[in-house]
Amino acid sequence: MKVTRQWLWTPWDLAVAVCVAAAIVANGIAGWTTPRTSALAITCGLVAAAGLLGRTRHPLAVLLVVMVCSLLPTLATGSFPDFYASFVPTLASFYAVGSRCSTRQALLVPLVAVAVVVSFVVRVPAFATPSQLVYVGTGLVLAFAAGRAMRLLRRRADLEGARADLMARERDLRTREAVVAERERIARELHDVIAHDVAVMVVQAAAAERLLPTCSTDVSESLTYIQSSGRKAIDELHLLLGMLREDDQPLVAAAGLHAVAPLVSELARIGLPVSLDVTGSVRDVGDALDVSAFRIVQEALTNVLKHSAGSRTHVVVDYGLCDLTIRVVDDGHAGGPSPGLESSGEGLPGMRERVRMFGGTLHAGSQPAGGWAVTATFPLPLPVA
Repeated sequence: MKVTRQWLWTPWDLAVAVCVAAAIVANGIAGWTTPRTSALAITCGLVAAAGLLGRTRHPLAVLLVVMVCSLLPTLATGSFPDFYASFVPTLASFYAVGSRCSTRQALLVPLVAVAVVVSFVVRVPAFATPSQLVYVGTGLVLAFAAGRAMRLLRRRADLEGARADLMARERDLRTREAVVAERERIARELHDVIAHDVAVMVVQAAAAERLLPTCSTDVSESLTYIQSSGRKAIDELHLLLGMLREDDQPLVAAAGLHAVAPLVSELARIGLPVSLDVTGSVRDVGDALDVSAFRIVQEALTNVLKHSAGSRTHVVVDYGLCDLTIRVVDDGHAGGPSPGLESSGEGLPGMRERVRMFGGTLHAGSQPAGGWAVTATFPLPLPVA
């Protein structure tokens, strides 16, 4: 089991502590303040700077440590509080409490501030000048307010991150739901196709039995068995797949590639500049693939209407030697989406699911010259000579 070391301080805590300690030592050497800082004040200041290492994880404890270290030299010697050894660590601790503590915990800050100022005034009466009190009070208030502002900004950033994660999970959920819905639609269409083919087999077997009145008993039994098995298969299809059909959805024959031309004509009639090219040797590709190919053309043209209404669109249905290629390309030169049409984000997942079921490939994306292209390729068996 891997154990992660939990540090007591963050890199920012270390940087603040080092900077404060460096300022205290530099002042002790250079003598920037008058009178010069005493050894006791420097020592207490360095202890307070070391305490700032815990300002993120334990801000209240750090505040108490810094206050004690700031008061001790003044209470012990009666000297005026040193700016670097006392005031700077105090400002850092007030900022930490404002940034890291809850509102209830932060209520301790005014009490601590008043106690510290009163202690300084009692021990060093010269500290009680209006300018000095305003100077110290303003610094402490600004440090605490800056910490609260940073806390609010951090909470807002956390909320935005959580909202982004939630939206990403919702998008993933919608995508999965779209795939499931598309599989249900495909299952319904396969139900229609397979049930139709099996029904034809049953009818043909019954016709063969009637046309062969003198056939042997074995042949008659075989034909009867075909009819019985076919009817049983139809019943099972209705039982297993028929439940996927909505109650109000009529049982109609699914459209295939033969319906692409009427679809293009209808869209052209309502104002979409669309053209169609059918290339290669047109042949039967199987009912299931025929339906899925048509659905891809239909969905791609619907996306053009949604996102780029008015774009010039070209549809190509190419019957290759060993594959069927569907390509829908628009030039993107349009005024925007059609009013009243909103994108659900379900089109591409549905198309990918249809193509994947037949072992094909789907490519969808923007074009270098502008516009959008959808290309679906389905593998086909070689045509029989």
